[in-house]
Amino acid sequence: MQLTGCLPAGLADMPPGPELGAALAGIELSAVPASERLTVLEAWHRQDSHTRAGFYRAMVAVGYADPTTPDSAEDLPDPHLDWTDEVRAALAWTRRAADGWSDEACALVRELPRVLAALHEGRIDPPKASVFVRHLAGLPPAQVAHLCALVLPRAPRWTTSQISRRLRRLIMEIDPDHYERLFRRAHARRGVGAYVTEDGTATITASGITPETADAAVERIDHLARRIRRCGHPGTLDQIRVDLFTGFLDGTLHTLSDDEIVHALLLDAGISTGDDGETGATVEADATATGPTQGSTNSAGTTERGPADEASEAGDPSADEPQQALHSRHPARPPNPRRGVHLQISLGTLLGLDDRPATLPNLGPLPASRARVVAATQLRAPWRYAVTGPDGRLIRAGALRTRPTAGDLGPAEDTTSPEAPGMVDLLVDAGLLARLTGPDSDLPASWRPVLAEILAARGRDLDDDPDARFPHTGLRRHVEFRDRHCTFVGCLTPARKADLDHTHDHAQGGRTTADDLGPACRHDHGLKHRGWTLTQPEPGVFVWRSPLGRTYRTRAEPLLPPLPPPLPRMPDEDLCCPSDTTDDLDEAGTDSLFVVWRPAPPEEPRPPPPPVTDLDEPPPF
Repeated sequence: MQLTGCLPAGLADMPPGPELGAALAGIELSAVPASERLTVLEAWHRQDSHTRAGFYRAMVAVGYADPTTPDSAEDLPDPHLDWTDEVRAALAWTRRAADGWSDEACALVRELPRVLAALHEGRIDPPKASVFVRHLAGLPPAQVAHLCALVLPRAPRWTTSQISRRLRRLIMEIDPDHYERLFRRAHARRGVGAYVTEDGTATITASGITPETADAAVERIDHLARRIRRCGHPGTLDQIRVDLFTGFLDGTLHTLSDDEIVHALLLDAGISTGDDGETGATVEADATATGPTQGSTNSAGTTERGPADEASEAGDPSADEPQQALHSRHPARPPNPRRGVHLQISLGTLLGLDDRPATLPNLGPLPASRARVVAATQLRAPWRYAVTGPDGRLIRAGALRTRPTAGDLGPAEDTTSPEAPGMVDLLVDAGLLARLTGPDSDLPASWRPVLAEILAARGRDLDDDPDARFPHTGLRRHVEFRDRHCTFVGCLTPARKADLDHTHDHAQGGRTTADDLGPACRHDHGLKHRGWTLTQPEPGVFVWRSPLGRTYRTRAEPLLPPLPPPLPRMPDEDLCCPSDTTDDLDEAGTDSLFVVWRPAPPEEPRPPPPPVTDLDEPPPF
């Protein structure tokens, strides 16, 4: 085989299969230069995916093997009854593992051949194939073909989270009614569980929660944890989050105000909050003023971590000591109002002109029906707008002072907390804005001043102070809308939670302008100081260069991408959600909604009941 340097010629583009396997077997990794080792890694990745596709096909072939004629290669028309037990015994797997792998293999071979082909060709890997199975198995063939055509071409350069969010959004868009039925059924099966892990600790899970509820709950815990640590708590952020989570559930923190919760956790950590009834809020103010553990501002204009921040990630030995148990402290008072969430929703959706899914930047798409309720609930929260062009990308953004009336927003739940009301981003297509503000528009009266304010486009010029140390509010808002997430490859940290970073560092002459700013999460921001370089050849387009010389170009997805045409399923195709009732739900609420390609076992007579055991009889019984 011809060699190029230390590697076989054409290794970077060699398709997976026997030739690539032989080429990889002949490579001595210790002799490969640093600049070429990523090429070897990618080749092994392709080959591994190719092998997994063959494994799936072989597994399904076992299911179609006829046990009555073991010497024949002829397949059965359907998998035989006990084929997963054949797999289970041959591979020494548990029944759960055999069932799960067999379901995935059958879904790929029988329902998702295009996904299996992409896996066979090494264009996607097994975790990405699993994402397609979880979202597409059981959908009608027309929907599967349409969704694969839209997502598979981009899947090689998307993470599993990006693929999952895109598939969820597309399914909501092409068949919103079916997605709503799926949601209602899963929500009816919601539950809480706990189990002990191999290290002796326990894990608590909750499933079937609405995304907006989960977002608000996690945000509240995170907000309180950061506040408590700023007050001097020695624990890491994750330790404080867990203490808050369990305190809310076991009743020790039930109905306490946020100030009282801060006060309680500081006391349990052995930190005095004063003998004069001083609250956690006062302690926080003192900690902010003195700042012994508070992060400082670095030369790039972002907040650096202090000792407590480093302890959060590296671990602090003093934080490993068991803490004093909390005692119930809750006075009689009404429950606290719900914390708001950050919601991005299109104007057309809010007006009921379409059912485009909204977005929770922390978690992904949210169906239009629930998004309208969230927006109505957060009528008093801060509202912002973003006007987009024909390509769905940002033209300009601003803050909204006016609001439509509650009656023109539809039904709402209880209003959110005044201290944490959330935020609503109104995404406005420029063409729709022109039509709705035209003379023939039948827009509800309370919406007219809202759209008039958007048309007025007041505010500062984005780049009016390029020498400023920090961006003004309008510039920050513009960059957050434009870039949406951290600019590193595949990172989904929301822009509002990331550092607003100068691409060309301000300390080295970088300008505070839209073409030199971009969000970077704390980890990825640090890469610039550890050998990575970042450029922004045009506003919103970022090029990361790794220490090994690879370059990666990133750009945020449009705020309002074109909607795909509706593709609802036919009534006779709606097999996994026959009704919206919960009559058929049993205690196994976490079971999947359908099982792929596993024949139902035949009816068997019930065995006789076991004999009654005298519990007073000494062992053995």
